[in-house]
Amino acid sequence: MNRLFLFFYFLVAPISLTASGSISGIVTTALGVSVPSATVTLIQGSDTVISTTTTAVDGSYSFSAISAGDYVVRASLLTLQTAIVGVTVTDDQNSTANLSLASNPSVIAGQVLNASSTAIADATVYAVQNDVLIGSAVSDASGNYTI
Repeated sequence: MNRLFLFFYFLVAPISLTASGSISGIVTTALGVSVPSATVTLIQGSDTVISTTTTAVDGSYSFSAISAGDYVVRASLLTLQTAIVGVTVTDDQNSTANLSLASNPSVIAGQVLNASSTAIADATVYAVQNDVLIGSAVSDASGNYTI
């Protein structure tokens, strides 16, 4: 009888559920302005993407039901520099990971030439990324431009 009881106990004993935590934060510019529509990615290890979300109008984001451990949170937006921060998740706790995106100081420069390698003045040059215009310039008398 005791053996039957132990066997039955193990069959119906509750299975413990894996505990988890969460991560939340706010993405801002270096000036403290909220960044809406930024892509926020949760990464474990060197390159395992766990989840991706987009910031709300106030720059906030969150990831829920995250297993305990160490992670990297990466935030990016087309016209700003990408920011990353490390965060440790603890069971049944919310971890905060705020990120600040700096201005992107990139410069595009060149010279507009025709097929004969003669400079073309007053040519409009457009910089487009992902079908979005990010800058433009008009070439000078030597065909040079800087965006």
